[in-house]
Amino acid sequence: MKFSYFNNAGSKFGLTSIARGITATISTLAPSFSSFVGENILMNPYSRRKYNFEKIKPEKELNLQTSMGIAHINLFGSGSRVIIVSHGW
Repeated sequence: MKFSYFNNAGSKFGLTSIARGITATISTLAPSFSSFVGENILMNPYSRRKYNFEKIKPEKELNLQTSMGIAHINLFGSGSRVIIVSHGW
């Protein structure tokens, strides 16, 4: 379930818009299910921890100490429009 939130170009079939709509709807209608999916699938502790951002560089990088170890976090944007990308532990 990896698609780019930074991609402003429209996709050929509107798949990005459809995927964003589906995830927004699930988060709104079933927040507990959305949280379950996020915890068990998307926050995989064995995922890659470092990514190279070629087009847009993060504003800030953090290493957050958690009970499961250190989580690497990239912050994009500022003010009220911020995207947080976590790369697992």
